[in-house]
Amino acid sequence: MTLPMSLKNLASYLGTSAESLSRYFRDFEAKGWIERHRRKIIIKLAFGEEFK
Repeated sequence: MTLPMSLKNLASYLGTSAESLSRYFRDFEAKGWIERHRRKIIIKLAFGEEFK
Protein backbone atom coordinates (compact mmCIF):
# COMPACT_ATOMS: atom_id res chain seq x y z
CA MET A 1 0.00 0.00 0.00
CA THR A 2 1.28 3.47 -0.81
CA LEU A 3 0.20 6.64 0.96
CA PRO A 4 0.52 9.44 -1.59
CA MET A 5 0.77 12.37 0.81
CA SER A 6 3.50 14.30 2.49
CA LEU A 7 4.55 13.71 6.06
CA LYS A 8 3.24 17.15 7.01
CA ASN A 9 -0.20 16.44 5.50
CA LEU A 10 -0.41 13.00 7.10
CA ALA A 11 0.55 14.42 10.50
CA SER A 12 -2.10 17.09 10.17
CA TYR A 13 -4.70 14.47 9.20
CA LEU A 14 -3.75 12.37 12.25
CA GLY A 15 -3.70 15.36 14.60
CA THR A 16 -0.03 15.17 15.53
CA SER A 17 3.17 16.98 14.63
CA ALA A 18 5.34 16.10 11.65
CA GLU A 19 8.30 15.73 14.04
CA SER A 20 6.51 13.10 16.15
CA LEU A 21 5.36 11.20 13.10
CA SER A 22 8.87 11.31 11.67
CA ARG A 23 10.24 9.67 14.85
CA TYR A 24 7.68 6.88 14.57
CA PHE A 25 8.45 6.40 10.90
CA ARG A 26 12.19 6.08 11.62
CA ASP A 27 11.36 3.27 14.05
CA PHE A 28 8.99 1.66 11.54
CA GLU A 29 11.70 1.80 8.85
CA ALA A 30 14.23 0.20 11.19
CA LYS A 31 11.77 -2.65 11.80
CA GLY A 32 11.20 -3.07 8.05
CA TRP A 33 7.50 -2.16 8.22
CA ILE A 34 7.64 0.83 5.85
CA GLU A 35 9.80 2.50 3.24
CA ARG A 36 9.92 6.22 2.55
CA HIS A 37 10.81 7.61 -0.84
CA ARG A 38 10.60 11.39 -1.05
CA ARG A 39 6.89 12.10 -0.59
CA LYS A 40 5.68 8.50 -0.68
CA ILE A 41 5.29 6.15 2.25
CA ILE A 42 5.15 2.48 1.32
CA ILE A 43 3.58 0.21 3.92
CA LYS A 44 4.95 -3.30 3.64
CA LEU A 45 3.02 -6.49 4.26
CA ALA A 46 5.20 -7.14 7.31
CA PHE A 47 3.45 -4.24 9.06
CA GLY A 48 0.08 -5.97 8.82
CA GLU A 49 1.55 -9.33 9.80
CA GLU A 50 2.98 -7.81 12.98
CA PHE A 51 -0.51 -6.90 14.26
CA LYS A 52 -2.48 -10.06 13.45
